[in-house]
Formats: sequence, C-alpha cells, structure tokens
Amino acid sequence: MKQRNSVEKKKNGKQKSVNRSKYQDQGDQFLNWVNSLGIERTFLGKMLYLLESSFKVRMTALLFVCSIFLAFLINLEFDPIYTGYKEGDIAAIDIRSPITFEMVDEIATAEKRVRAEESVPPIFRYDRDIYESLFDRVYSSFKEMRGRLVGTKWSRSEFKKDKQISEFLQKNKERFEEILGKQVDDRVFLFLAEQRFSIDVANLLVNLLEPYVGVKIIADLGPLQLSKREAVILSLDGKGDELKFPVNEIADLRSIQRDFVWPRNLKTNVLKTKGRRTLAKFAENLLSANMILMRDETKERRQKARNSVVKVNLSIKKGQVIVSEGSTFQPQHIIILDQIRRLNQKRQTDLMSFAMAVLFVSLILVMFSYVRRYSSVRIRIENRHLGAILSITIISVLITKLALFLNALSPLDEVGLPISDEFFHYLNPIGVAGMMLALLVTNIQIIWMFCIFIAVVTGVLLNFSFTFMVVSLFAGIAAARGVFSFSKRNDIYYAGIRTGLVQMLVIAVLTYLSGGERLWFHIAWNSAAGFMSGVLASMIATSLIPIFESVFNFTTDVRLLELSNLNHPLLKEMIVKAPGTYHHCIVVGTMCEAACEEIGANALLAKVGAYYHDIGKSLHPEYFVENQKKEFNPHDHISPNMSKTILVAHVKDGVEMGERYKLGKPIIDIIRQHHGTSLIAYFYNKAKQSENEALHSAREEDFRYPGPKPQFKEAGVVMLADSIEAAARSLDEPTPVRLQNIVKNVIHNKFMDGQLEACALTLRDLKIIEKSFIRTLLTIYHQRIDYPKEAGGRLSEYSPSTKSNIVN
Repeated sequence: MKQRNSVEKKKNGKQKSVNRSKYQDQGDQFLNWVNSLGIERTFLGKMLYLLESSFKVRMTALLFVCSIFLAFLINLEFDPIYTGYKEGDIAAIDIRSPITFEMVDEIATAEKRVRAEESVPPIFRYDRDIYESLFDRVYSSFKEMRGRLVGTKWSRSEFKKDKQISEFLQKNKERFEEILGKQVDDRVFLFLAEQRFSIDVANLLVNLLEPYVGVKIIADLGPLQLSKREAVILSLDGKGDELKFPVNEIADLRSIQRDFVWPRNLKTNVLKTKGRRTLAKFAENLLSANMILMRDETKERRQKARNSVVKVNLSIKKGQVIVSEGSTFQPQHIIILDQIRRLNQKRQTDLMSFAMAVLFVSLILVMFSYVRRYSSVRIRIENRHLGAILSITIISVLITKLALFLNALSPLDEVGLPISDEFFHYLNPIGVAGMMLALLVTNIQIIWMFCIFIAVVTGVLLNFSFTFMVVSLFAGIAAARGVFSFSKRNDIYYAGIRTGLVQMLVIAVLTYLSGGERLWFHIAWNSAAGFMSGVLASMIATSLIPIFESVFNFTTDVRLLELSNLNHPLLKEMIVKAPGTYHHCIVVGTMCEAACEEIGANALLAKVGAYYHDIGKSLHPEYFVENQKKEFNPHDHISPNMSKTILVAHVKDGVEMGERYKLGKPIIDIIRQHHGTSLIAYFYNKAKQSENEALHSAREEDFRYPGPKPQFKEAGVVMLADSIEAAARSLDEPTPVRLQNIVKNVIHNKFMDGQLEACALTLRDLKIIEKSFIRTLLTIYHQRIDYPKEAGGRLSEYSPSTKSNIVN
C-alpha cells in the first residue's frame, strides 16, 4: 500500500512539474511578441507593460468590450412620440443645415422612376389573320348547314315550318357553332335556317365584317389610359417583329360593337329590313380583338426602365436654409431634417459611446486597483461573476430605458395628473441590481464597487443626472445591505420595503432641495414612486434569481434556505446510516452560524455547509469515532496507511455526493476544504510507533489531507468548528476550563499550521470566533449539578475513563 501510494505520488508530482514547466501566461506571450518588434521602449510598449503589470490584458480587454456594448446600449434611442416637424407646420425661424452632406432625393427619384415607367408603352401581340380565318369558318359552317338541308323543304304552313326549323336547330346548331367557333343566338340560327344558309347571306355577312380587317382592335382600351400621342409597340404574330403605331389607330372592341350599324352603301335585295338587323347583330357578335396585351412582357420592360433610373442626389451645404421663416413644411423638408437628425445622432452616438466606454473601463480599473491596494481581503473575480455583473448591468439599463419609455408616453397626463418628469425615473426599480448581486456574489468589496458603477451608468443614461446618481447609489447600497442577513425567504421582500423607505427619504430631500412649483405635491408623488421602486426591485429579483442560479451556477441564500431543510435526502440518509456524524454536523452548524454572525460572514452558508461537510462519512460510518461502539474499532485491525486512506476518502466521497445532488459550488467547496491540508496526527504517530519497519519511514505529507486549504471565511469557520466539536466530544468531563483550552489550542494549531492563510480570517476574527465557540459549547455541554448517592444521585457511581485520541 505504501509503495503504491508513493509511486502514485511521484507520478503525480512529476506530471505536475512538467505542466508548470510548459505553462506560460498568455499575457506574457503577448508582451514577448511586442518586445520582439522592438517597441518596448516606445510609449505603446510602456503602456502595455504598465497594463499587464497591474491587470491581466484579457480582463482589461473584456472590460473594454463590455463597456463599449454598454455604452452603445445607453445611447440607443427609442422615442415613441415623433417630436419633430410635421408636414403643414409653419417654420417659426429659418432652419439651416448644421453640416454638409449629400443624400438621395427620394421624392425626385420616385417621380423620375414613375415617368420612366410610364414612358414604356404596353406590348401587344397583333394577329393580322384573325378575320381571314373567321371568313373561312363562316363559309365552311354555312356550306355544312346547306348540305344538311338538302332534301328538306319548309312547309307552307307557318306552324309546321316553325316546327321543322326548331327540329333542325336542335340537331345542327351545336355543329354549326363548332365550325364557326362562336356561340350563336337561337333567333339568329333560326333566321339563317329560314334563309337556308344561302351563299348570298354568307357574302353579306363577310361584307359587313370586311371593313374591320385592317383595324387594330383591342378588347378594352379604357384600363390602359393611353394618351393620344402615345405609341404602342406591336409584336407581329408573336414572331418578334415590332412596330410602333399611334394610339389613334387603335380601336376599342366595345365601342365598335356599340356603334355597329348596317352600312348605307351596302345594297341588297336578299334581305328585308328585319333580316338586315338580325344579320347585323350576328356580325356584331362575330367581331373579335386582334390585339392581345402581353402583360408579363409589359411589366418586365417597365421594371427595367424603372431600375435604370439613376438616383437623384441632393447636396446640402452647411448653413444652407432648409426651410425659411414663415414657410410651410413640405414632405421634402421633413425628409431632409430626418436625415440631418440621423447623421447628427450617429456622430454623437459614436463619440459618446467611445468616451463612455473609456470612462467605464477607467472607473472599474480605478476602483479595482484601490480595493486591491487598500483592502486586506483578496478579491477573487471568476468568469461567472463577470457574466452575472454584465447581465445585471444590461438588465438595469434596459429597465431604465423602459422608465424613459413610460415617461415619454406620459400615461398619467392622459388622465389629468400633472406628474413631473422625474416620477417614472424614480419608479425605476434600480435597486434590483444591488439586491441581485448581493445574493449572487458574497464579496462585499465587489458589491460596493458595483453599486457605484451602476449609479454612474444610470446617471449617464438620464442625461448625467446627479440627482438620480445619488438615488441609485443609495438604492443599490440599501438593497444589497437588506439581503446580507438572509435567513428566510420573505427577507427579500422586507429588503425591498427597506430599500423603498430609503429611496423615499432620499428622494424627498432631493426634491425639496430642488424647489419649484407644487413642491409638496411632487414630493409626495416622487417619494411614492421611490417606495414602489424598492418593492418592484424585490419582486423582479425574486423572479430572476432562479435563472441566474441555473445559468451561472450560483448558490444564493434562497437556495441555501432550501438546503437547510433537514428533510433533504442526504441528511435523512446520514441520520440513518451515521447518526453520530449527523449530530456532529448539526452541532457544528450551530457553532458556525453563531460565529459567522459575529464576524459579519454569511452565517447561512456556514451553517448549511456544516450540515453537509461530512456527508461522505455515510458511506463508511463505522470507521469514524462518532459512529463507533465502545467494544469495536475497525482501525485496530488495519494498517495506519489504510486508515488514513479511508479517512481521506470521505472528503472525495462527499464532493461526489454533493455534485450528484447539485448542492452548489460553495457547499461543495466547504466539503472539499473543511480539512484543508491538516495532518492526520493519530495515524501518523501510530505509523511511526509501529513495529513494522516499513512504516517508520512514513512521511508527514503522506498523512495529510489533499486540500485545498479553506479559501473563504465560511470554510475556515467550518474547519475550526469541525475540529473543536470533535475534540470537545471526546471529553468525559467537558468543564468550562477544558472547553476553553480546547478551543484556544485548536485555533492556535490550525493557525500555526497555515490552514487559515487563504480564507481571509483576521486575528480579530479569530478572537471573536474563539469567544463565540466557547459560549456555544458551554451552552451545549453545560454541567448539571448532581446529587449525593443518598439523594438518588449517580455521581459517586460514575467513574470517568480517559478516551484515546479521537479521529475526526
């Protein structure tokens, strides 16, 4: 066992050494590249060196990028009400352009495009042979009907004649229409049948239609809206030959049919007047349009003409009068003024965003540098902290933007309440930023820095309002302070109420100092807005905290309250499998909670961490003294190395169980760190005193926990309470003097062993912790006054025995 551990130790040590030898910080690589360019002595090189020597380049770059994004977000303007000039307004003064620029004249360009589109005439397909084909069908249909009338004589009786013609109509009309290619009225067909479809009638019909053979006829001229001078391009028979004709050569089919009459110069003895009217009506129905509009081709050509138009540029000089005094605003004026406003806004936004980005980065770096230099506590900022800070900042900016949006809408003005512009500014729940960060990040210095930063950001957002900066600063501090001592879920709402009260007081004072009309009215409304702001902040924080816990892997006090429930599966399993360990954890939790409250640490985190710090013991409870029976100790039957391995394993097992049950990073860190790198002295001494010569060479570092040492105050307090409670439990007679000595000795030994060097506990904190532990232990192990044996007491019958070293 020893040899295998030794080999693994050497292998691990060798691998770790190799990694350190190959590691090089990326910031160093960047500076080496800069030095290779030979500019290390230039101003740029000195600035880069100064930047890297004070802060990490990557951190600074990230801050700068985030600040630029935040600055652009702040400068993002959205106004629901159009506050500029409108068409038809009268200019009170001469409006001049403040800049020189060129823009597209959209109105002139649109007019030019319309003219280009209208200049393209419609495209038609001209069928010159349509009437020749019609005449052929007329003669063919008449000939077919004459052939069917061969052998048929009409009766002289009008009644029988009509019956014969009707029967002929029923049998032959459909065939006649098929050959002719036109629908024929029954009266016309009866008339033609009565005339026995004579060739003379066919000739008369053709003579009626011949004048229209050379006429260009379209179905409906009206929708085209052609001018008299406009030419129409004709595609002859769709073969691609194109000719242009003036529009006066084009006839409308409806007009021709409406005006169609029997020509005076067409003389005939074949038909009487009534027959002429019938034949003329038939000829009118046979008229057809020989020009068909090619809509797709026309649309395509007009679109090409529209697209070929070059945009009309409008050049505006600085100082040029856009609208003269007394003039009426035209659409063109509105477009020019909108363009000027957009250009000015873009220039101002770019400059302001860059300036604010530099300001924000400088502010963060200065505050961070100050705290690092003058604070005794080492600040550790992780990536998730930066992500949470950036997200909370963006949420705060968006909420402030929403307040500006509501202020612009002025909904209260619509109902007749003359509320000041500051009402919705003060209604802004800006305290949510400090409240959420205080719940997510336990580092007080970071929280104070963030409150100052948010105050500056929101003040800048509201046109550098110093008043709102002050209100925002007090709101953030009050909200953060309100959730420091979080012990139950309703505390977040109480914190919101306290934040609202603080805002009420600050806003009332600032409004009073600003003066103005209707002073007390505005004080009342603005103060009410401040109070509602605090309440809203707590409601928003309650909604967002679970999201941040999940996304950024935070363990807030809200989550800790859930974990403090003794019905948690891990604690229920511990009380069944390792009741002694369970009792030990509960006592340690009580000690930690009291001590952390006195030194200003997170008492809830320490208590919950203490509850779970020994959950790994539930896998092998019989190997830990608090769960052993007096008559049996399994360590008596195994080697010291094996005992050490089992004891160390409970930390690793506890971490795995914590990760499986998602206890959260702080709790898992306490489980991992609660022994630090402490020496397992009992088994180390047992190994040194063993008769086995192989164990005599045992090294002290082989009998230490793997660590790491406690990295924050709560973990350090749990370490001390864990060792002290185990030592106190080993006493047969826990007198006040003995308990005091145990507390002092354990704290002194841990301090001298270097176990507390990374957890930021000061000597003053250790003194306070010592007194708190003593008070708690005296309360737990208080001495009862026993009575003499004659009075029923048992003190004289009890003979305490001294226990051996207790392994915890």
